[in-house]
Amino acid sequence: MRWLLLLVATFAINAHAASDYIRTTGEGSSFEQAKQNAFNEAVQIKVGTLVLSEREHMNNKTITDEVIVHSAGFVDDFKLIGTVNNNGRYRVTVDVLVSESKLTNQILSIGKSSGYVDGGRIGAQYQTYLEQKRTGDRVLNNLLRDYPSKAYAIKQAPYNVTIDRNRNALLTVPFELTWNYEFIRALNETMNVLQDGSNGFLKSSPGNVTVMVKKPSDLVVGTKSEYLFNDLKRIDQIHDAFIGGRTIRILMTIRDSANQAISRTCWAPEFISGSKPAFYGVGSSNNIFIYGNQKEQSAIMLIIEPNRSNVLQYMNTVELSIVPEMNC
Repeated sequence: MRWLLLLVATFAINAHAASDYIRTTGEGSSFEQAKQNAFNEAVQIKVGTLVLSEREHMNNKTITDEVIVHSAGFVDDFKLIGTVNNNGRYRVTVDVLVSESKLTNQILSIGKSSGYVDGGRIGAQYQTYLEQKRTGDRVLNNLLRDYPSKAYAIKQAPYNVTIDRNRNALLTVPFELTWNYEFIRALNETMNVLQDGSNGFLKSSPGNVTVMVKKPSDLVVGTKSEYLFNDLKRIDQIHDAFIGGRTIRILMTIRDSANQAISRTCWAPEFISGSKPAFYGVGSSNNIFIYGNQKEQSAIMLIIEPNRSNVLQYMNTVELSIVPEMNC
């Protein structure tokens, strides 16, 4: 089971205006490492941090123990204050100007003259921008790797067995498929932290994620949340999690009294083919829609021919679960 702890901590800077430099000190085994650590601390102080702690256990053993720290900002400018090299251990002090990650037209720097290039500043801007995108990718991937297995809830009704005109046994299992509200809630929280776009006058962000959902206990229609992205790699991450080998499938597993699987068969929900209302829209227009209130009620029918009658004879349990297509 995977346990997630999501904390968002925002720290107010009382001694500085929003455009002021922040003095930080970083240590490392090289000058560049120490400087980068100082940059990271400045970004975390200015825009806050999101800490994602994950532990995953299997067969009473810890197979994943990971902490992801993400801050949605980058270094806009810096001034080197001092450097100390103590037997190969560097200590670097810098004054850092931090900007949030919402970049207009992705402009990092504009030259002050036709010939001079401030490579140190541009390099710091770009590297810290890439670092906050990298940690953001890890945060999003941590959520999306649970798709589709933990993104949906499936409730099965009692089965029935009938005989068709060709003497086949028909095992039918009705079910109700819905989104897992906890997954949608986590998606909303993640999108809110990672969004980096904004709509201006006569101009909109190139990417958009819209989530429509209501709490299971609410009687009202629910809420519609829109998240704007300049970074289309974020949109691609979500899009790729829903298609290809990750596409949702319903797995029927029949087990005997010893809990051994004697039959495994996969079906695609009807909304995948378009015969039922969609649970999501992931078209090519960089707009993603999550219809979190959608519900599909249907039934899975397994045809058991006479030469496979042992399936019925030894059947002890029937279970429906959600898996990606690549696991079928």
